[in-house]
Amino acid sequence: MIRITTLFLLAVSCAVSAQDATEWLEANRVRCMINSSGGLFNDQDSWSPGFEVPAGEGVHTIYSANFWVGGLDEQGVLRLAAEKYGAEGTDWYPGPLTTDGTASTTAEVMDAYNRVWVANREGVNLHISYFNAAKNGTLEEEFPNGYATPDWMLDWPAHGDYTQGFPLYLAPFFDYNGDLGYTPLEGDYPLFCGDQCLYVIFNDRGGVHSESGGEPIGLEVHAMLYGFSDPSDAMLYNTVFLNYGVINRGIHTLSDTYLGFWNDFDIGSNVDDYVATNVHRSSVLAYNGDELDEPSFGSTGYGSDLPAQALQVLAGPFADADGLDNTLPDDVYSAETESYGPYALGYGDGLPDNERLGLSASRYYNNSMNPVTGEPTIPVHFYYYMQGLDLDGGAMFPDYSFYGSSDPLFITTGDPNQEPLSEESSGNPPGDRRILASSGPFTLSPGEMAEVDLAYVFARESDDPEEEVRATLESRLVESKLYFNEFLAECPENQIFIGVNEAEASNMDINLFPNPTADKLNVRMSVPRNQTDVVITDLTGKVVLATRLGFGYAHQIDVSQLPSGSYFASLRNGMNAQSHKLFIQR
Repeated sequence: MIRITTLFLLAVSCAVSAQDATEWLEANRVRCMINSSGGLFNDQDSWSPGFEVPAGEGVHTIYSANFWVGGLDEQGVLRLAAEKYGAEGTDWYPGPLTTDGTASTTAEVMDAYNRVWVANREGVNLHISYFNAAKNGTLEEEFPNGYATPDWMLDWPAHGDYTQGFPLYLAPFFDYNGDLGYTPLEGDYPLFCGDQCLYVIFNDRGGVHSESGGEPIGLEVHAMLYGFSDPSDAMLYNTVFLNYGVINRGIHTLSDTYLGFWNDFDIGSNVDDYVATNVHRSSVLAYNGDELDEPSFGSTGYGSDLPAQALQVLAGPFADADGLDNTLPDDVYSAETESYGPYALGYGDGLPDNERLGLSASRYYNNSMNPVTGEPTIPVHFYYYMQGLDLDGGAMFPDYSFYGSSDPLFITTGDPNQEPLSEESSGNPPGDRRILASSGPFTLSPGEMAEVDLAYVFARESDDPEEEVRATLESRLVESKLYFNEFLAECPENQIFIGVNEAEASNMDINLFPNPTADKLNVRMSVPRNQTDVVITDLTGKVVLATRLGFGYAHQIDVSQLPSGSYFASLRNGMNAQSHKLFIQR
């Protein structure tokens, strides 16, 4: 039978203000962490950096990173969630939100979701092998000592309590037994990318936005941080990937929405760094500003074997639909590039409205109270920075900070005579930098989701003594984008909001037609059945229609009130179940 795991029952009576839970990813050369409200790479137990690379050497390239979202509602009011360290205030809180438009949560729910879920490929492969052996009758040969499903797999947050208004489907899983529920003891298992993954669910409605001061939106965010354990592949071994899925559970349509990826890069010592933008590779990066990274503030430094660290926007949210297959500028085609600045996937492929944005802007700023280039302190500051503007709304840079010679197609200024701009050419002394990468603008309506994929890519001078470290980093950025395009952008695990896979086989023969449909959905059964439950959910897990069919062969369901789009139709009769992808088109 279907089992809806209700994590709320696990809640204990600790305060919601309790410190966020933390887990570490140790899948390759990088050792890094995430906390239960989405904060990255900062160990809040000691307020120390949490992106160690090479792992085990005690030096770090990132002190902290976090996620920003901002846009304008129907009345032009700025709504925004933007957090930095989590020490000065909080905009993000653990757990999902209700799907009824209130986008609400409770202290008990936030307490229950104040954790980070861990999954690993080796465990999943063993799990699959066991149930395949059981199906094939070879358990005694292949598992003579038996098998126990690991606790982390049993605890995977696949379901929310939809009876209390929360999403039915949360974290992705493969429905091995086709019962529409997450039942790992019957073969189901988590879906994720990489060899190891950390998964968290957080929201912006769990309390006041004490960091940014922004008006709440009603966002539920799913974050998947993952890496690969392949020392034979230099790019994979020096890279971790991050997928964000952002669902608007509120009632406001946000226009001119931007997603921001804030980074406090500290390359060993935090007092001698430079930052830059690689427009061609849709990346922001940091590197040492002199020839020696000396010890300081608790860091041993990287010495003379200097590294460079980049954040790459592999693919941002979908551009607003216009019914067209938008194409890239001709000169971008001629460059034979895999990505370029604001352009990511889907351009010129013959399909309309599947274009994903890339790196739309970048903005560096200093650790200071400078009123133009200092720390953001009010909501509009955060929003201006996401647009590549100064704190006062002016523009020191044309969309991208310190683009150097990385824009051979001149999309930054449109001027083929533009001079390369860098920290060095600007005469800046090295220092303590922050830099924000962003993707937008786009529209995020109630019930819609936006997805973005990122990569944190590392290189060091000793990795390739024949190349300058930034050239080595550049080659890895090319490889990471190609790898994403080929293996990750379309992999089932990466579609993190598809809660269940269509059952490969079922003992209940039901046909749904027409599919796609505009208003009526016919349900035809091979044998007459009584009390068949039909639950239709959108891709975010929200139940949009539920009904019970009476006895008979044929039934009809009115779906005319559902917006055009993709859905799951789950049908259950006793112990039998089926799941179908349903498309509504008008």
